[in-house]
Amino acid sequence: MKAALWLLDGTSLPGLRELILALDGKVARRSGDPGAGTRALHMVSAFLVREGLTLAQEPCAAKSNEITALPRLLDRMALEGAIVTIDAAGCQTAIVQALRAAAADYVLAVKRNQGTLHREGKAAFDDAERGAFRPEVQDRCETVERNGGRRERRTCTVLGGPGLCEWVADPEAWPGLRSLIRVQAERTGPRGRRQRPVRYYIPAARWTRRPCRTSSAATGAWRTACTAPWTCSSGRTTAACARGTPPP
Repeated sequence: MKAALWLLDGTSLPGLRELILALDGKVARRSGDPGAGTRALHMVSAFLVREGLTLAQEPCAAKSNEITALPRLLDRMALEGAIVTIDAAGCQTAIVQALRAAAADYVLAVKRNQGTLHREGKAAFDDAERGAFRPEVQDRCETVERNGGRRERRTCTVLGGPGLCEWVADPEAWPGLRSLIRVQAERTGPRGRRQRPVRYYIPAARWTRRPCRTSSAATGAWRTACTAPWTCSSGRTTAACARGTPPP
């Protein structure tokens, strides 16, 4: 992974510096055969969001999950300078420490699997809105995206500064954490149905003052789940490869 990456349009990527690398797991449909006792193929992919390129994949072992596959996938790539984004399954202190040891930055989703961190992040934003807490940095960025008849407006707010560590019970467990991200979305479906999800993220320090870039990284894992190409080098789907289906 230290060699240059050549894309189909002739672009050369000498490394992953400044690139958004999204890691996400997915089960390939119709890849298992219950009659034969074989389980469906569960893979974790590393996907360059802007370039639309899958760099590497790692299978999840039987009776295991993505948390054990993620460190193996990270060990296979030279991550220096990359911005790695992972969904809530990857919001683990050991993974954060491995990313920082590899000189990579991170943007990790925080959900109720990290209950304390989720509550602390929400409380920081609530207090900032009430004026009870004044962060050193408070930036905001708004984006609008349309896809398949769905419209989504996202408002990304970043709170940062040394004082933010007071809101995290164990800041040393999350090296590089000096800011918090909240993404408020308003989705309008083809039939006019509206949803207003709110998501929280923890980023590495140097993205504090770049909210638009942070917003792009924060949505990287979602883009991977929706758009990552699940094909092998022969052009077949991973499900066909898992079943041993010959190429056309």
